[in-house]
Amino acid sequence: MPGESKVTRNFVTNMIELSDSALKRIAASCKGIESFNEELNLRFITPSKKFYNVLMSVLIKMDPTSIFSLSENAFIEHAKQALEREKLAWSEAYIEPTKAFFNIAKEEFTNLYKIQKDEAEDLDQEPNSFVFSMSRFFASIKTTLLEMWNSEIVTRSALFTSASISKESEHP
Repeated sequence: MPGESKVTRNFVTNMIELSDSALKRIAASCKGIESFNEELNLRFITPSKKFYNVLMSVLIKMDPTSIFSLSENAFIEHAKQALEREKLAWSEAYIEPTKAFFNIAKEEFTNLYKIQKDEAEDLDQEPNSFVFSMSRFFASIKTTLLEMWNSEIVTRSALFTSASISKESEHP
């Protein structure tokens, strides 16, 4: 992964930090932005698209039903190999985020497989001949990851920011 990638418990992230001096240079070079006197530093954190695209590609290349018997360790090995093929370095710090992704994928696959199989039966289709919707599967993974991101990163960041502002207002 590029140097800007960081690991936060269950996610591999990309972080962009803008220092006070960088923000003041940006403000000075743009019309319509008022200057500010307070010291300000901004940090933007996003999930690493490269990392998660590689994990999704591992799933795409598999026979969908093989996920039932796939272990976490086997998935981690597939992920390591896929990252190497993309000329991206593996880090042991990626183990927990990869496990988290795999467990979400396995749970979503199992749930959707049952739902889609039941839908096929309701339509009087042969239960073993239905076509599993990978697009529904990936949309489901994305939704679950976004919910997890919101609870683990966004909410905690907001709590941290609130606590920092409270401390600053107590000690001006």
